[in-house]
Amino acid sequence: TGYSIDPSKQLYSHSEVCQYAEMYPENVTGIGFYFNNNGISGIDLDDCIDASGNFSKDARQIIDKMDSYTEISPSGKGVHILFRGQLPAGSRNRGNMCEVYSDKRYFTMTGNVFENRTNLESRQEELEWFVENHVQPKKVSQSDEIVSLIRRSKNADKFERLMNGDISDYS
Repeated sequence: TGYSIDPSKQLYSHSEVCQYAEMYPENVTGIGFYFNNNGISGIDLDDCIDASGNFSKDARQIIDKMDSYTEISPSGKGVHILFRGQLPAGSRNRGNMCEVYSDKRYFTMTGNVFENRTNLESRQEELEWFVENHVQPKKVSQSDEIVSLIRRSKNADKFERLMNGDISDYS
């Protein structure tokens, strides 16, 4: 579930973590995956599984399109999809029901593989489809654009005084 962590902390390989978990099971409550811009990305689909175990239409479409390693998330109400690919530069990473990361994030993993999707596949083209269709770009409203233009105009000082409640230029 997309936590930020300090990359200067010690990170371990999957095999090292599994070996430790076998040796000291009382010390391990779970393992995770850290995205560090190494060509592996992950999609976190939140609250896409209802109480009956049915998936939302969008989640099902994304799972089928990405068709790579997929597991049920720790909450039991979502999924993590891991694949080879890099989030396009400048892309936002959050949509309405989802997040996607290539760097500086951590997913808690369950190992509860969904529909035998155990392989980590190359999915750059599918990632670009996902970003385009499910992660909306930050929209700038028309009023934001107007305010930005005014703040760069020759009347910027006058505008700032007005915005701060000074109406002396208008009396």
